[in-house]
Amino acid sequence: MEDSQDYVAALEQTLEQRRAFIEEKEMRKLKESFRMFHSSYQAILNVLHRKGLLQEDPYKHDDKISDIQVPPEETFLESEKDHQMSVRLSRFDNQLDFLNNYFQFSLEYLNLTRIKTLLGLVKYVRWNQFSPTTAHMLTRTLAEYVTKIRSEADRLSSGIVKDSHEQIMKASRTILSTLKEITEYQKETYKYDLRVTVLPELGLKSAAVADRDAALRAIKKRFVTHWENKPFYAELAGEVLDEDYSESGPALRQQVLQRLLVERQKPQETTQRERFKPILLDAVRTMAASSRALDLMLQKLSEGVVLLETRKLTFGERFRRWIEELVNKNHKPRVFLVEYIDEITSSSHMEEIDFDAFAEKTRKKARLLANLMNKMSNAYRKLEGASEDQILQFVSRQLEELQLTQRQMQSLETHLRAEIPRDQRNRLRGINVELTALKDNMVRANKKKHDYVSRKEEQEQLRKLGITENAGG
Repeated sequence: MEDSQDYVAALEQTLEQRRAFIEEKEMRKLKESFRMFHSSYQAILNVLHRKGLLQEDPYKHDDKISDIQVPPEETFLESEKDHQMSVRLSRFDNQLDFLNNYFQFSLEYLNLTRIKTLLGLVKYVRWNQFSPTTAHMLTRTLAEYVTKIRSEADRLSSGIVKDSHEQIMKASRTILSTLKEITEYQKETYKYDLRVTVLPELGLKSAAVADRDAALRAIKKRFVTHWENKPFYAELAGEVLDEDYSESGPALRQQVLQRLLVERQKPQETTQRERFKPILLDAVRTMAASSRALDLMLQKLSEGVVLLETRKLTFGERFRRWIEELVNKNHKPRVFLVEYIDEITSSSHMEEIDFDAFAEKTRKKARLLANLMNKMSNAYRKLEGASEDQILQFVSRQLEELQLTQRQMQSLETHLRAEIPRDQRNRLRGINVELTALKDNMVRANKKKHDYVSRKEEQEQLRKLGITENAGG
């Protein structure tokens, strides 16, 4: 039918325009929204761990992920509540981490099956029904934990979970709206493929709508010969029958083209200055999620230092300590000579660390980062009001200091493990889990920082060429 051929041509052109729009605008928005979703979720998770309401999953980093999937959602016994919540929320965190760092945000990869999985992840916790009385068990239990935090006098933690929940809700709305648009595109692309590949081989007539089941069986049989591993959606094939062979077909086809139409947006009046600031602030919040890991590592290392100091001393060690106490009445700094490997040159170096000074500096760092997790805190608001250059310098400086802290903590643990007597080493708690978490946060924050720098450089190159992003309307 000539009318059908005209529609296929118009559909092809409209789909191409919609595709360009999604790849250029919507995919970036989707990715940034998932980053906000994850960083806000991590903020809540860190508070729950710090308050002891959830335990760190010891097998968190053994979870090997090759593709996204929704963690278990089955109900659990009340006696298993804390354990199940710790494991499931940890797995959820791993899925979001994989999504933000390894998932391919492209139309070729984001098919209807994966879209369904993404929807499942966003709705894994019913954030829009977040209440201790909701019917959904996992949501209800998590809301109970958060309610306990909000009922305490700890305004910082209460502010963090409240702000993070609001950010998750905001990100969820954007994600669901964007996925709806992408789903619409993928469905119409699927139907387009049926029209140009399968239907011409069947020679269906208008009577196909009357014997719908027979037509769908014929379409499915031919479909399998073309796409053996591709799922067949009878509902979408039925829409093709209605649009191409029913009396209401012309109106239905016009509705499809109207839904897919890309509206020209008016150029924004906002200036180009500081338009990338949200990327830097996202880097700050990602980095700030390290506060919990710093607190835990410092606590474990402090226990190790006490363990080292209270070990049985030899007569010579006791005599030297007695002489030192006579000569120096004041408190003697606890200084350790530790070894570390330079990652760039692979050479070994020795470094003296004054543990008390190091501990105080680390506590201040952890407090600063914890404050930055709360968007209502003075620290965050002050940073939010700073210029992009100032925030970039802050992020770079904090990442450098965190890298040094990570190296020194690793060296201190190695030193303590070597110096503590063999029969007492099992009492020294390891910090590998926290070190990995710290490194992961630093890597993600660094990626966001580089993303900001590359976009600014791209913008500057366009400016030099006399091109603006709004040029051409």
